[in-house]
Amino acid sequence: FTVASQHDLKLKAHVDQFEHLGAVPIAVQMGAISVDHLEATPTEDLDILAQSNTIGVMLPTVNFNLGLTAFGNARHLIDAEGILALATDFNPGSSPTLSLPMVMAIACRYQRLLPSEALNACTINAAAAIGMIDHVGSIEVGKQADFLLLNTTDYRSMIVEFGRNFVEQVYIKGNLVWNTSS
Repeated sequence: FTVASQHDLKLKAHVDQFEHLGAVPIAVQMGAISVDHLEATPTEDLDILAQSNTIGVMLPTVNFNLGLTAFGNARHLIDAEGILALATDFNPGSSPTLSLPMVMAIACRYQRLLPSEALNACTINAAAAIGMIDHVGSIEVGKQADFLLLNTTDYRSMIVEFGRNFVEQVYIKGNLVWNTSS
C-alpha cells in the first residue's frame, strides 16, 4: 500500500471473501479507494468502513453462482451511512455474468437493498469505486454522457424482471453506439 500510494496509485483491497481476515481497518487506514467482496466482514468492520471515504464493493453474483447462502451485509453498511458499490466480478470461475440487472436483483432479494439503492450502487457509487466519479456514473453537465435508454417506464422493472433485456439504445460520450434496430 505504501509504495503504491507514493506513486499516486489508487489502493484497492480484496477482503473477506470467504472468511474474515481483518483487512478492512488496515485498508481504511491506508486510504484505499475501495475494499472489494466483504462477504465475511463483521458489522464492527463495516462500521469502520462506513466512517471512512473508502467504498465497500460487494459482488453478490459470486456467492449466488457458487451456491453459497451468505451474502455481504450491504443493508448494515448502508444503514451505517457507508458507501456501497455493486459489481459483477465477471470471471469464468465464480461469476460468469456481465448482468448488472442480475446483480441488482440478487442484492435486493438477498441483501435487502431497495431498488433505488441498488441502482445507485451500480452507477455513481461504482464510478467512485474506480476513481471515475468526475467522468461517469451519473448524467450531469461536464460528465461524458455514457447512458442507456431502457424500454420501460419504471427502472425497477429491470430488477424485478431480471433476465429480460430492457436496453433500447447505448450512448458512449453522448454518441449512439448501439440500438435494437442495428
